[in-house]
Amino acid sequence: MLSKNKKWVLVFFLILIILGGAYLFLLPQKASYSLQEAACIFNELPEHCLDSSKVWNPGITFFDVELKKGRDTLSVLKSLLYEEWGIEFVKDSMNVLSSLFPLEVLSSKKAGCMGVSFLALMVAEEKNIPLEVIMLPNHVFLRYHGINFEPNRQGFSYSNQEYAEKYKEGVWTGLEWAPLSKKEFLGLVAFNAGNAFLRENPKEALSWYKLAGSLFPEYPGIINNRRIAQKMMD
Repeated sequence: MLSKNKKWVLVFFLILIILGGAYLFLLPQKASYSLQEAACIFNELPEHCLDSSKVWNPGITFFDVELKKGRDTLSVLKSLLYEEWGIEFVKDSMNVLSSLFPLEVLSSKKAGCMGVSFLALMVAEEKNIPLEVIMLPNHVFLRYHGINFEPNRQGFSYSNQEYAEKYKEGVWTGLEWAPLSKKEFLGLVAFNAGNAFLRENPKEALSWYKLAGSLFPEYPGIINNRRIAQKMMD
């Protein structure tokens, strides 16, 4: 038998679990969420968790200092991501949480296109930089004033033609080339989080796919994988 105190502790933790899950899925209901807040929520942390970050905040200071030296914005962004934060490319990382969620990327120093793009977009939002994210089959890249920025190659600039050739064998949806909205990009993040859980925990994957569908309902991969997860649970 549990003592009265232990019962209250158990109830308290159950409430935290329930509220944590609910908090995550409130994300699509608040259009004003910043990408920083979304990054915190994806890790089930308070939405202002980066305010006290010992990695994020010095990075933003580095960015400001380098800009004041007269360097161009894109080169400073590259320096921040790949030198100051030391992020390295990891192959086949789109569906790995440690290289997908920004807080975990800042810790692991490993990421693929989604993790790097998420962090870059957070910096851009913080500093009012017109940075766009473009989706391709199983890939995203960034664009700044018409200059393409390849997140897996330390910002190397491929042309659109080179991208089209590189990904010509992929599954094209008709959503490619147009910049994703913040909501759509977060939907794509949630979709990849679902993929990370699909094999081992289809129930958790289904929850992420539901969130992804509420954020980016036009993306066909979400519907397909949601059906797979549901079938695995039946």
